[in-house]
Amino acid sequence: MLFAEEDAPPSVAEALAVSSFLGKPIIPFLVALSKYLCEETATGKRDDPLGIESDGDIDLPDSQIEGAEDSELSEANEDWETDGEDGVQRNRSFIRSRGNVGAAAGSLRLSRARSDLRAAKAAGFKVGHVGHMSTGSSCFISVAIRAHKLGISEEAMQAWNLAPETYLMLVFYYPSGYQPLDVLLEQSSSSAVQDMLQTVVAVGDTYKPRSFAAAQRMFQTQIHRRDADSSAVDLSDGLRESFISRPLNALLKVRMLEIIRARLNQGFGWAQAEKWFHNNQGHRGHGAENEITMNEVNESSKASLHITTADEIMLSKTEKELSLPLVAMQFMLRHFVKCTEFW
Repeated sequence: MLFAEEDAPPSVAEALAVSSFLGKPIIPFLVALSKYLCEETATGKRDDPLGIESDGDIDLPDSQIEGAEDSELSEANEDWETDGEDGVQRNRSFIRSRGNVGAAAGSLRLSRARSDLRAAKAAGFKVGHVGHMSTGSSCFISVAIRAHKLGISEEAMQAWNLAPETYLMLVFYYPSGYQPLDVLLEQSSSSAVQDMLQTVVAVGDTYKPRSFAAAQRMFQTQIHRRDADSSAVDLSDGLRESFISRPLNALLKVRMLEIIRARLNQGFGWAQAEKWFHNNQGHRGHGAENEITMNEVNESSKASLHITTADEIMLSKTEKELSLPLVAMQFMLRHFVKCTEFW
């Protein structure tokens, strides 16, 4: 039987009363309980555990376990004793520490997701998600902006079949839980990245897919569409491709992370990094074939304040500090609003 302190948050008491936890072996029970608590204590709302979908200002709490990682891990070295002449050591706290490490890792990942999405929201975008962000769970994140904020003419919006109140969105699919930028940059192959992240550019009357099933259909439609079909298609539940979704999807899939890597490693702006990618055919490193000059680099030395041309990377952050949803949205918007220059 489990107990909690009298002053424990209501979500803790609710978690201990969840009937689906009863009868589980200790390790699956601890995993399920820690996952439930991570999501419940993020903001106390089950429908928006990360607290990033409100239109108003929200004071999001820091991780509930800030500074707890070291103390929790240190418990694995406590309570050792010797069993007789064999001198065999056993750790009485093994089960407890294993559960604590899992909870700490899950909470830290949720904290990073919360920070990354909060950065995108602070930059002026509408942010939403469906599904669980925890490691091992599938989830979808959307970063969106209304068409009338893009700074394009009414004629262009009509030609591109965009109503002023329509949302342009970038939807991220994480098959195994949220993955930050630094984790994705560590992957050695594009296939490894695809196992962790996929993206689709869409437009619609809502800022995110209406449900988990609708989000799944978006990506299934994108995967199974015919290569020869160049027209924009309906994706699911009121969401559709934009007139330029297809080349944008390919750009995000094939080039985006390598272009971001070039920017971080060599100090390029977007234009210089894209030229570098073209010259090097996507190969990593500082090859002699790199023909970018310092004059070209300095042309992009300042980030624009407009939402469609703002540049988070220019704030001199590292990959561990950058929000991939925000950086990817800025990269996509650069190509969307200037599509006549690129295609």
